[in-house]
Amino acid sequence: MKSPEPACEGPGQCRQRPGKDHHSPIESGPGGPELSRRQIIDEGLEYILRYDAALLLRLADA
Repeated sequence: MKSPEPACEGPGQCRQRPGKDHHSPIESGPGGPELSRRQIIDEGLEYILRYDAALLLRLADA
């Protein structure tokens, strides 16, 4: 019985998303720390939630 091939064999070898390299980190800016896509998404969601909470508090006070 043939064993299944791994979905990913490392950077540039992805079989899940051909042509997409989701293994490499994304730079946050010139000279900035490198963040994974998941970290960028998490930070973006946290920012949105904080902004929404502040907006709701202002509306409640009005």
